[in-house]
Amino acid sequence: VTGENGEFSFSWVETISFGIDTFELGSVRGNKSTIALTELGDEVRGANIDQLIHRYSKAGQNHTRVVPDEVRKVFAEYPNVINEIINLSLSNGATLGEGEQVVNLPNEFIEQFKTGQAKEIDTAICAKTDGCNEARWFSLTTRNVNDGQIQGVINKLWGVDTNYKSVSKFHVFHDSTNFYGSTGNARGQAVVNISNAAFPILMARNDKNYWLAFGEKRAWDKNELAYITEAPSIVRPENVTRETATFNLPFISLGQVGDGKLMVIGNPHYNSILRCPNGYSWNGGVNKDGQCTLNSDPDDMKNFMENVLRYLSNDRWLPDAKSSMTVGTNLETVYFKKHGQVLGNSAPFAFHKDFTGITVKPMTSYGNLNPDEVPLLILNGFEYVTQWGSDPYSIPLRADTSKPKLTQQDVTDLIAYMNKGGSVLIMENVMSNLKEESASGFVRLLDAAGLSMALNKSVVNNDPQGYPDRVRQRRSTPIWVYERYPAVDGKPPYTIDDTTKEVIWKYQQENKPDDKPKLE
Repeated sequence: VTGENGEFSFSWVETISFGIDTFELGSVRGNKSTIALTELGDEVRGANIDQLIHRYSKAGQNHTRVVPDEVRKVFAEYPNVINEIINLSLSNGATLGEGEQVVNLPNEFIEQFKTGQAKEIDTAICAKTDGCNEARWFSLTTRNVNDGQIQGVINKLWGVDTNYKSVSKFHVFHDSTNFYGSTGNARGQAVVNISNAAFPILMARNDKNYWLAFGEKRAWDKNELAYITEAPSIVRPENVTRETATFNLPFISLGQVGDGKLMVIGNPHYNSILRCPNGYSWNGGVNKDGQCTLNSDPDDMKNFMENVLRYLSNDRWLPDAKSSMTVGTNLETVYFKKHGQVLGNSAPFAFHKDFTGITVKPMTSYGNLNPDEVPLLILNGFEYVTQWGSDPYSIPLRADTSKPKLTQQDVTDLIAYMNKGGSVLIMENVMSNLKEESASGFVRLLDAAGLSMALNKSVVNNDPQGYPDRVRQRRSTPIWVYERYPAVDGKPPYTIDDTTKEVIWKYQQENKPDDKPKLE
């Protein structure tokens, strides 16, 4: 219950309900100190709640809105039934667009105040409060990425927006493990958006043709069968298209806390790109003079990181411009991907000179941090796993969740920092369901931004690898692999129609899905 100054306390993740007298606005999970009105309901209801409070409130101090007590008194004259009189779920004039066709929905929410008891309530409040505010056609949102604005942010980060750097390829790192000469699995630890305060930035494809780019010929048809193109078949492989693509959960996501942002990338090796933006992918490092030993990687990942730094700093830092920025961090060392079950070559955490104008400030506490002075923090939630004994499956550099680097007070301070407009970037491999008490602070930090890493899985598909009998594994030099569908009763599991030249599969013809053939 709110006090006389409108203040209240709550336990973390407790459900908080908001209302005026018996009029129910909505509820949210208590996972941050700044809650937008639009978070109290779905997109339509949230916008209507924001609209209602705007209409009946007055401007207060420090950019606040104050609901006069007269509003509560009028609502009190309609106990409980007011929830039926004022419908917060009515359409509010949204515009729906599909291609060139645009549909404007009626603003039923505003229209309801022109008739019946809703009009009585509205008239009474406006008379007692020296007039009500005019309706707003665009409502504030809990995030700066509503509707098309989400696409706008994504366009910036991927360089579709021509004011940002172009990104045509994205590098995925593999685990530092070693089986039969192959490197480990592709690692993009899941970072899932669990509220409307967050959204995904990158999701890897998981359809049957996932390794083929859009526009290339498909290896598998819609039934996940290989194309039979031998004569007299006239079947030709179709192209890979967006319509047939499916995706895994994200491993890069962006959340919002107040005026600030939290971006999480599910692999620590992306920190090495900041140190050597053109020498990170394999056996990179720096020499005794601090110079990168390799310079053969393309600019795509450097461009992506420049876009991220620019966006998270709210344009305080611009690439290729005479701008400067201080970045705070609790990282001391970056590690470069290398063959084998190893940490990899190491270097002190720093920015390459191509990220001109960025100064690193080591930090161990975050109280009263000013976003104008330090607009961005690059943090780890935990220490790295650097010792793994004789376990060949142990993955170096994963987060050691028994050794947190952020205290509960640190998390409280970081949430306050983001509320004021600061941004936090975390690049970490958290292979845990985060049930440990030692991980509770990290969980709270992500939760405040509507994010979670508790899924404990990589969400990037792997090429077949690791064993000699996996003939389709990616190799350093190409090879031809001949495969076939095994015969059924001495015949191929398909026939080719002499007239139509179409391929007819025996298991489909006999309606026996369990007999679907597999290549050998």
